[in-house]
Amino acid sequence: MGLHTVLRLLAEIFPSGKRLAANCIAMFQIHLELCVLQWLQEKRRMLDALFLLSLAWLFLMIGFLLLTALVLVLAWDGHRLFAMATLGSAYLMVGVCTALWARQMLGRKTVSLESPLRSVPDRSSSSSM
Repeated sequence: MGLHTVLRLLAEIFPSGKRLAANCIAMFQIHLELCVLQWLQEKRRMLDALFLLSLAWLFLMIGFLLLTALVLVLAWDGHRLFAMATLGSAYLMVGVCTALWARQMLGRKTVSLESPLRSVPDRSSSSSM
């Protein structure tokens, strides 16, 4: 039994049922438009945050590159091979740890909204007392 069928039955039962049905449809449409608007605003906010995080990541990588160059220039005369091997292995370890962390995060399931709602007691059974 769909929404339109219920509204048609209400229109037949009540003399002002047509107005009631029109108001119900209008409220449903307004709520639907509000949900869509909220979703679009959240999508825009997430895209803005992703852009800013990407920009921050770019500047961090430039900073690490310049610090690496500084260490290599300072160690150029005596221990350049040791400095290059140390920095290279450190960057590889950080990269592997980050990849494992990302893989672990992608393996997790998202939280379903149904499980918290199941734990909420039904109010209709408590109001009948």
